[in-house]
Amino acid sequence: MIDLHVHSNYSDGSCDVREIAEIAVDLNLKAIALTDHDRVDGVDELKNFLKHTQVELVSGMEISVQCGFDNSVATDKSAHVLLYFIDPNNSDLIYETKKLQQDRETRNDRLIESLNSCGVKVTLKDIATIAKNKGIGRPHFARYLVDNRYCSTMDEAFVEYLGTTGRAYIPKARLNLNDGVRIAKMAGGLAVLAHPFTVSEDLTELDALFGQLKEIGFEGIEAYYGRYTNTGRKSLIDLAQKHGLVATGGSDFHGSFKADLFIGTGTGDLAVDDSILDLLKARL
Repeated sequence: MIDLHVHSNYSDGSCDVREIAEIAVDLNLKAIALTDHDRVDGVDELKNFLKHTQVELVSGMEISVQCGFDNSVATDKSAHVLLYFIDPNNSDLIYETKKLQQDRETRNDRLIESLNSCGVKVTLKDIATIAKNKGIGRPHFARYLVDNRYCSTMDEAFVEYLGTTGRAYIPKARLNLNDGVRIAKMAGGLAVLAHPFTVSEDLTELDALFGQLKEIGFEGIEAYYGRYTNTGRKSLIDLAQKHGLVATGGSDFHGSFKADLFIGTGTGDLAVDDSILDLLKARL
């Protein structure tokens, strides 16, 4: 069993890479992919923790993009792209990640201002304390809102304040789908669309999208996702096969920030077969 979608506290997960390594070893996973948002800081560290174990590390990252294929398409609809087998020390990749991190920092400053205007008393220092001064993201803001009784749950925090319909929502500067492929390839890797039902739950729309993704160089879509039903996974697998894409999978583990998702098993019934890793490697 493998898990190709895991986050650490270098972005918006609650576990450090040592804890992730220990969990992967305990579960006897064949492979795990570290896919922090806009960062590869933890990849070499996790590789060191796993070097004398049976667990293979897939170096990865997750980035946010607009659903257009070039910068002339203005859309609020977004997608996430998983980059696999990238070289974390590639100079071009480091340049791109620094730009993404700067955009994220600008958004965080604006989000603080927006929350303040909504009556939420919060400073960036408050959020940095929760994030332990690593990659600050919206889950850290959500945790603050829950801990300080502005909301009852993390989900409520996104609905009321942080999500696209929330009162304090600030859009993030995003790349486009072509950029996802470009960044992956320049760092020696490949691109996979994460949790496709976030983009659309309409299978006809996804059918058309997957065909376009194949044309521009995507190699897979995340069909075996931690929260999806078996019926949903089967629908995505069928579409992936139709378009010659690898049906990949992962839990989207974030530790306590997504407390229902566990490494390897998602909400309990996830099982991503080892053979999927071989299929991805064949695309490199």
